[in-house]
Amino acid sequence: MSERRREQSLDLRDLGDGSMVGLSPEVGGSLAQAGAVCMESQQHEPGVELVVTGSIAGGYPLQWEPPDEQARRTWRNDIDATENGAAGVALLLARRLLGYVTTSRSRHGTGFDYWLGRDVDGDPIQDEVRLEVSGIRQGTSVDVDRRVREKLSQMNRAEAATSGYAIIVEFGCPTAKVATT
Repeated sequence: MSERRREQSLDLRDLGDGSMVGLSPEVGGSLAQAGAVCMESQQHEPGVELVVTGSIAGGYPLQWEPPDEQARRTWRNDIDATENGAAGVALLLARRLLGYVTTSRSRHGTGFDYWLGRDVDGDPIQDEVRLEVSGIRQGTSVDVDRRVREKLSQMNRAEAATSGYAIIVEFGCPTAKVATT
Protein backbone atom coordinates (compact mmCIF):
# COMPACT_ATOMS: atom_id res chain seq x y z
CA MET A 1 0.00 0.00 0.00
CA SER A 2 1.41 3.40 -0.94
CA GLU A 3 2.16 5.96 1.78
CA ARG A 4 -0.69 8.20 0.54
CA ARG A 5 -3.22 5.32 0.64
CA ARG A 6 -2.01 4.35 4.12
CA GLU A 7 -2.58 7.91 5.39
CA GLN A 8 -6.13 7.90 4.00
CA SER A 9 -7.00 4.43 5.27
CA LEU A 10 -9.46 3.88 8.09
CA ASP A 11 -8.83 1.16 10.68
CA LEU A 12 -11.66 -0.10 12.86
CA ARG A 13 -9.09 -1.26 15.43
CA ASP A 14 -8.46 2.43 16.23
CA LEU A 15 -11.84 2.50 17.99
CA GLY A 16 -10.35 0.49 20.85
CA ASP A 17 -7.39 2.79 21.50
CA GLY A 18 -9.09 4.73 24.32
CA SER A 19 -8.44 8.13 22.74
CA MET A 20 -12.08 9.26 22.70
CA VAL A 21 -13.42 10.49 26.03
CA GLY A 22 -16.90 9.11 25.32
CA LEU A 23 -15.90 5.66 24.04
CA SER A 24 -14.20 3.15 26.30
CA PRO A 25 -11.60 0.85 24.72
CA GLU A 26 -13.85 -2.13 25.47
CA VAL A 27 -16.92 -0.69 23.75
CA GLY A 28 -14.80 0.67 20.89
CA GLY A 29 -13.31 -2.79 20.39
CA SER A 30 -16.76 -4.32 20.43
CA LEU A 31 -18.04 -1.90 17.77
CA ALA A 32 -14.96 -2.66 15.66
CA GLN A 33 -15.58 -6.39 15.98
CA ALA A 34 -19.22 -6.00 14.93
CA GLY A 35 -18.11 -3.96 11.92
CA ALA A 36 -15.60 -6.64 10.96
CA VAL A 37 -18.26 -9.35 11.17
CA CYS A 38 -20.59 -7.28 8.96
CA MET A 39 -17.86 -6.67 6.40
CA GLU A 40 -16.91 -10.34 6.33
CA SER A 41 -20.57 -11.38 5.97
CA GLN A 42 -20.59 -9.45 2.67
CA GLN A 43 -17.39 -11.22 1.51
CA HIS A 44 -15.20 -8.14 1.97
CA GLU A 45 -11.59 -8.42 3.04
CA PRO A 46 -9.53 -5.90 5.03
CA GLY A 47 -8.45 -3.10 2.72
CA VAL A 48 -11.73 -2.94 0.79
CA GLU A 49 -12.58 0.59 -0.36
CA LEU A 50 -15.32 2.27 1.68
CA VAL A 51 -17.04 4.75 -0.64
CA VAL A 52 -18.13 7.85 1.29
CA THR A 53 -20.74 10.17 -0.22
CA GLY A 54 -22.77 13.17 0.88
CA SER A 55 -21.30 16.07 2.86
CA ILE A 56 -17.86 14.55 2.44
CA ALA A 57 -16.84 12.24 -0.35
CA GLY A 58 -14.03 9.91 -1.25
CA GLY A 59 -12.86 6.34 -1.21
CA TYR A 60 -10.97 5.05 1.80
CA PRO A 61 -9.37 1.64 2.38
CA LEU A 62 -10.99 0.13 5.47
CA GLN A 63 -8.94 -2.15 7.71
CA TRP A 64 -10.04 -4.47 10.53
CA GLU A 65 -9.01 -7.53 12.47
CA PRO A 66 -10.54 -10.55 10.71
CA PRO A 67 -13.15 -12.06 13.04
CA ASP A 68 -12.76 -15.56 14.40
CA GLU A 69 -15.54 -18.07 15.00
CA GLN A 70 -16.16 -16.76 18.52
CA ALA A 71 -16.69 -13.23 17.16
CA ARG A 72 -19.03 -14.51 14.45
CA ARG A 73 -21.07 -16.37 17.08
CA THR A 74 -21.11 -13.31 19.35
CA TRP A 75 -22.55 -11.19 16.53
CA ARG A 76 -24.88 -13.80 15.06
CA ASN A 77 -27.86 -11.47 15.62
CA ASP A 78 -27.83 -9.56 12.33
CA ILE A 79 -29.71 -6.55 13.70
CA ASP A 80 -27.35 -6.03 16.64
CA ALA A 81 -24.28 -6.64 14.50
CA THR A 82 -25.41 -4.22 11.80
CA GLU A 83 -26.39 -1.51 14.29
CA ASN A 84 -23.15 -1.77 16.28
CA GLY A 85 -20.94 -2.26 13.23
CA ALA A 86 -22.43 0.84 11.61
CA ALA A 87 -21.80 2.80 14.80
CA GLY A 88 -18.16 1.77 14.70
CA VAL A 89 -17.70 2.81 11.09
CA ALA A 90 -19.59 6.09 11.65
CA LEU A 91 -17.57 7.04 14.74
CA LEU A 92 -14.36 6.31 12.86
CA LEU A 93 -15.53 8.49 9.95
CA ALA A 94 -16.50 11.29 12.34
CA ARG A 95 -13.05 11.17 13.90
CA ARG A 96 -10.89 10.80 10.81
CA LEU A 97 -12.85 12.75 8.19
CA LEU A 98 -14.93 15.27 10.16
CA GLY A 99 -12.46 15.94 12.98
CA TYR A 100 -14.83 15.02 15.82
CA VAL A 101 -14.36 12.60 18.69
CA THR A 102 -17.08 10.85 20.62
CA THR A 103 -17.80 12.70 23.85
CA SER A 104 -20.72 10.59 25.07
CA ARG A 105 -23.63 8.39 24.18
CA SER A 106 -26.89 10.33 24.07
CA ARG A 107 -29.80 9.54 26.35
CA HIS A 108 -32.64 7.37 25.08
CA GLY A 109 -35.39 9.29 23.31
CA THR A 110 -33.27 12.24 22.17
CA GLY A 111 -33.50 11.39 18.46
CA PHE A 112 -29.78 10.77 18.01
CA ASP A 113 -27.11 8.33 19.18
CA TYR A 114 -23.91 10.19 20.13
CA TRP A 115 -22.53 13.57 21.11
CA LEU A 116 -19.39 14.59 19.22
CA GLY A 117 -16.89 17.34 19.97
CA ARG A 118 -13.72 18.79 18.53
CA ASP A 119 -10.55 17.75 20.30
CA VAL A 120 -9.03 21.21 20.75
CA ASP A 121 -6.07 21.52 23.12
CA GLY A 122 -7.14 18.40 24.99
CA ASP A 123 -10.70 19.65 25.56
CA PRO A 124 -12.93 17.33 23.51
CA ILE A 125 -16.18 18.96 24.64
CA GLN A 126 -15.80 21.99 22.34
CA ASP A 127 -18.38 22.52 19.57
CA GLU A 128 -20.63 19.59 20.41
CA VAL A 129 -22.76 18.25 17.59
CA ARG A 130 -25.20 15.36 17.38
CA LEU A 131 -24.63 12.10 15.50
CA GLU A 132 -27.34 9.71 14.39
CA VAL A 133 -26.18 6.39 12.94
CA SER A 134 -27.97 3.72 10.97
CA GLY A 135 -26.77 0.56 9.30
CA ILE A 136 -27.96 -1.48 6.36
CA ARG A 137 -26.40 -4.92 5.94
CA GLN A 138 -27.09 -5.07 2.21
CA GLY A 139 -29.07 -2.48 0.26
CA THR A 140 -29.15 -0.05 -2.62
CA SER A 141 -28.40 3.65 -2.94
CA VAL A 142 -32.18 4.19 -2.86
CA ASP A 143 -32.31 2.40 0.52
CA VAL A 144 -29.46 4.55 1.83
CA ASP A 145 -31.06 7.80 0.61
CA ARG A 146 -34.40 6.83 2.17
CA ARG A 147 -32.71 6.09 5.50
CA VAL A 148 -30.86 9.41 5.38
CA ARG A 149 -34.16 11.26 4.96
CA GLU A 150 -35.72 9.30 7.84
CA LYS A 151 -32.81 9.98 10.18
CA LEU A 152 -32.57 13.69 9.33
CA SER A 153 -36.31 14.02 9.92
CA GLN A 154 -35.94 12.22 13.25
CA MET A 155 -33.10 14.53 14.29
CA ASN A 156 -34.98 17.66 13.19
CA ARG A 157 -38.00 16.69 15.33
CA ALA A 158 -35.80 16.57 18.44
CA GLU A 159 -35.67 19.64 20.61
CA ALA A 160 -32.00 20.43 20.14
CA ALA A 161 -30.45 23.69 19.09
CA THR A 162 -27.23 22.07 17.92
CA SER A 163 -26.40 20.92 14.44
CA GLY A 164 -25.67 17.33 13.66
CA TYR A 165 -24.76 14.57 11.26
CA ALA A 166 -26.54 11.45 10.12
CA ILE A 167 -24.22 8.72 8.87
CA ILE A 168 -25.74 5.72 7.13
CA VAL A 169 -23.44 2.73 6.62
CA GLU A 170 -24.27 0.11 3.99
CA PHE A 171 -22.05 -2.96 4.25
CA GLY A 172 -22.85 -4.61 0.90
CA CYS A 173 -20.95 -2.20 -1.39
CA PRO A 174 -19.63 -0.92 1.18
CA THR A 175 -20.68 2.71 1.37
CA ALA A 176 -21.34 5.40 3.95
CA LYS A 177 -23.40 8.52 3.37
CA VAL A 178 -22.79 11.57 5.54
CA ALA A 179 -25.56 14.18 5.80
CA THR A 180 -25.91 17.30 7.93
CA THR A 181 -28.97 18.72 9.66
